[in-house]
Amino acid sequence: MIDEKNLPSVNEIGINNIDKLSNHDYKGYFIAYFDILGYESIITKGETEEKEKLLETIEDTIKLSKEIFSLAKKPPSNCEIKMKVFSDNFLLCTEKDYFYLITLIGSLQCALAAKNYFVRGSISYGNIIFNDDYIYGKGLIDAYKLELNNAIFPRIIIDDSSFVGATIVESKKYSTQVTTKDIEKELNAFYCIDSDRFKYLNYLEAMKDYKEKGEKDVSKFKDLLEKHAQYIALNLKIEDRSIKQKYQWCMNYHNKFCKKNGYLEYLIKENYDGICYL
Repeated sequence: MIDEKNLPSVNEIGINNIDKLSNHDYKGYFIAYFDILGYESIITKGETEEKEKLLETIEDTIKLSKEIFSLAKKPPSNCEIKMKVFSDNFLLCTEKDYFYLITLIGSLQCALAAKNYFVRGSISYGNIIFNDDYIYGKGLIDAYKLELNNAIFPRIIIDDSSFVGATIVESKKYSTQVTTKDIEKELNAFYCIDSDRFKYLNYLEAMKDYKEKGEKDVSKFKDLLEKHAQYIALNLKIEDRSIKQKYQWCMNYHNKFCKKNGYLEYLIKENYDGICYL
């Protein structure tokens, strides 16, 4: 449940200060920002084949995003998502399509994990200028700080500011007061609350919901789930303790999802030596 007493106010987010840059297109956006774990290590220490695979994956992710954007623009959705990619950093923003952005980021997170690239980042709401030449504003700084200081594990944090932003956007859209409880009900299974009380995107649920709309896609989701488990188990063999902790978090998330949804055959297990297997 969302603790409405601790939600940031409109003033704290800064969305009432738009008139201070009235000569510019400075306005509220839902901001999704994430980067790929291990990017620096691959670029500085990796073999040529690893670097080529990483670059190809980034290009494929951009291509997939554009294909989804193209479909989303068509009726009845009429969604508008903007994207910038620099190095391994992905920035996706929208003024009004919050729920679509959540699903989109979940899809991209799954697609990357299926190729053994795990990400961390944040989804928030704040003021920015987003045009062809540059991105400017406190909203971007806040999104970056959330990723840097709070994401920690391979998760995308859903900041409370995005719930506040959603109430504003949805209230205008339907000309009625929408509350954070309404937003919580709409998102439902698409986020989890971690032990440190941060909300994070339940990307496997987002992808399951998308895939199971077609009978043929159910098997594809199971294939994805199997790859997800295999890569996590593989990465848990890494000796670096700080890296291993990140994939232990992934294992806990994966197993929690499988137990809840009845995919017990895809559980990741550990033997007495701490070695993971399927």
